[in-house]
Amino acid sequence: FAVDDADLVLIEGLRASPAIFESGMAILSRDAFLRLLLALQNHPRITFGKATRATISSAALRPELLVESRGERGIAVKCNFPLKRSGKIEHEDEDEDEERVLILWNATEAWMLQNNEFVRCGEALPAGSTQLIERPLLLDGERALHFLAFDLPRLRDAFDVRAGEGVRLPEIATAQPAFELRLAGTLSSVTGELMCSYGDRAPIKALAKAQDQFVFGDPQNTDRVLMRNLDAENTAIARLEQIGFARTDAGGFVLHGQPNVVRFFAADYQRLQRDWKVSLTAQVEKWTGEIERVTPKLEIVGSGQDWFEVRYSLTTPGGEVFS
Repeated sequence: FAVDDADLVLIEGLRASPAIFESGMAILSRDAFLRLLLALQNHPRITFGKATRATISSAALRPELLVESRGERGIAVKCNFPLKRSGKIEHEDEDEDEERVLILWNATEAWMLQNNEFVRCGEALPAGSTQLIERPLLLDGERALHFLAFDLPRLRDAFDVRAGEGVRLPEIATAQPAFELRLAGTLSSVTGELMCSYGDRAPIKALAKAQDQFVFGDPQNTDRVLMRNLDAENTAIARLEQIGFARTDAGGFVLHGQPNVVRFFAADYQRLQRDWKVSLTAQVEKWTGEIERVTPKLEIVGSGQDWFEVRYSLTTPGGEVFS
């Protein structure tokens, strides 16, 4: 006995259903049958019953994802399957085409049976995306924006995405948050709260609920959706830690030690003010107003033919000199 390459592939695929080797037939679940179709691709001897030839194509058709408007802030997402020769199958329509076409799917696979030919509809479909075959996805408000920002880009790898009439798919961009550092405490210990604001949303602590990847419409551009910028929040926190602030369990920051506090207000405080909004409690405003910034002064004075004198001093804005 001898078998060709196509039969060898088929036998390997049937090993997952050992009952067929014992009785010559087997009842397969949908998942098992769809896996078997991959092993049957281009096999020359497949039939329905004894006489009707069946073809399992190695080609793959890309399903279409149609995004339509639904009310003022809602969308409807539908999955359509192209016919191999002409036309398009919309799974919710009942027409003559649907009588001749059968769609089989599981969590990540979809196959179309048309005119005794099985054709794969998409390859490696994202998990859960085949639920769109059963019914359209209806989304409103922030859920619609979240889908457009995170799910739709992932689905583009497996679907041909098309916008319905009057729908313009938005540009997706990363937002740039505005930061505010709120400082409180004493000369020996300063606490800080780093807040970030996105558009008209209420301010939040930097990196609070980092798993909440919210999105929002750009108030300056109705055709753009902005995403939370966790990288910017991380960078802002790293900047405070580099200065010397330590994070607290409550999500705030603390800077201990009078020398560190004085050094912060003498050097880093003004730099932060250029990039962020920095607010002080009345108590902090009072004692920081009593801190005077000193400026080093270096003078080189000639004291003879072969040598010179270097004088170093510190001066305050009030004119006081320390040498």
